[in-house]
Amino acid sequence: MKKLPIWLALACILLVSCGDIGLRNILADTVGKAKGNPTYTVTYDGNGATGGSVPTDSKAYHQGDTVTVLGNSGSLVKSGYYNFAGWDTKADGSGTSYAAGTTFPMGTANVTLYAVWTTFHMYITGYTGTSSTSVAPCYWNNGTQITLPMGTNTFGNAVGVVLDSSGNPLIAGYAETSNVPAPCYWKNGTQTPLSMGTNTYGLAEGAALDSSGILYIAGTSGPSLSSLAPCYWKNGTQTPLLMGTSTWGLSCGVTLNSLGILYIAGVSGTSLSSVTPCYWKNGAQTSLLMGTNTYGQTVGITLDSSGNLYIAGYTGTSSSSVTPCYWKNGTQTPLPMGGTNTYGQAYGVALDSSGNLYITGASGTSSSLVTPCYWKNGTRTPLPMGGTNTYGEANLVTIGP
Repeated sequence: MKKLPIWLALACILLVSCGDIGLRNILADTVGKAKGNPTYTVTYDGNGATGGSVPTDSKAYHQGDTVTVLGNSGSLVKSGYYNFAGWDTKADGSGTSYAAGTTFPMGTANVTLYAVWTTFHMYITGYTGTSSTSVAPCYWNNGTQITLPMGTNTFGNAVGVVLDSSGNPLIAGYAETSNVPAPCYWKNGTQTPLSMGTNTYGLAEGAALDSSGILYIAGTSGPSLSSLAPCYWKNGTQTPLLMGTSTWGLSCGVTLNSLGILYIAGVSGTSLSSVTPCYWKNGAQTSLLMGTNTYGQTVGITLDSSGNLYIAGYTGTSSSSVTPCYWKNGTQTPLPMGGTNTYGQAYGVALDSSGNLYITGASGTSSSLVTPCYWKNGTRTPLPMGGTNTYGEANLVTIGP
């Protein structure tokens, strides 16, 4: 057996007799090293991260010491459709996975923990074409555009989107000929019309599924554009929404909470050019504040896991002068429009599993010169329009696996 140096042996006797706990700990570490007990490190690797920084663990661990896994304190991100999902001992995720705050005993080698990135799918509805009067309905799956059929119609718009239990998108919208739209929805690319009773003019805007798979579609119908009232369809059966003293209204986005309570975003007023933003909770209408603006509309609506209510929309001084925004529990926040754009609208709103906020819409120099885009936590990203298209909007959005 290797003997300790005399100075170290004397120091042991002195410290034990003095009872100094702190010095005893230092001595224990020194003795450990003298006995050949090395220390090891924990290093964090971004594993393809394109932004942020990895956490740093500056501790030196002996075998058997407890290691507490650090969180994503440096806000690591990876470009594309990825979410941070913890750490793993192997870069491909096939090792041992750890969440922030979990612990493990140090072994006999240095440890590298690699960021785990999970993919997701973002579905955005909308339309593209060569002008505001010549467009076709479509949706984007992670930025890839898919056009939807319209039958013999010449104009169409895909608006609401929800994923069924198999991950297939159900899309609400409308198609029209001669400026008379009719509400419909698409399932697996197949178009199905919605009944409007005796009305001849209608729009389908939002889509949601409850826990039993019942399909809710928010929209509007009436005899003409100048005489519309908000409504929703539950498995194809139409129900009107109350507007108080208002005589004109639209219902757009729709969502349900875990208790099955129905939330619908929209507007009401006296005409298309004189409306204020609102939402309905189980049929009861609530108005939203616009600051000093006199015109506004809400479109997309969603709830987070804590019950916070997010609504996307836009406000301004008139229908031709609006800027994009969203409301969280009634508090309005503006969104950037990019470059020299002066006109913009926000439509869809969704949250991913990490709590990132996605809002879809369009912006440009005027209402007739807009291109589709989305905002992630307030940062704007344009969407491709395909071919020679120069005009487009991104409507509602949902996040899926």
